[in-house]
Amino acid sequence: MDITFTNTNAFDYAANSNVYYYALLTDSTAGTPLTREVTFIINQVAQGTVAADTEEIFTFENTTDLVEPITGSDGRICYVPQ
Repeated sequence: MDITFTNTNAFDYAANSNVYYYALLTDSTAGTPLTREVTFIINQVAQGTVAADTEEIFTFENTTDLVEPITGSDGRICYVPQ
């Protein structure tokens, strides 16, 4: 399963830090939808800036058996500022 994060604002990050991408996924299971929290980490060696509207795509195995369509909420990107 692929998940795409798009940041709304530019942000700076420090050298030798990690940028964390987090989202709560919810599927379309009737009754009580299944949910799964996903977190992805990208290590940044050199300090830099991620421009606004940058897409970052991650792939993970659907071991929770989420049923399409799947929506994401509570998404956030955490980083160490410069």
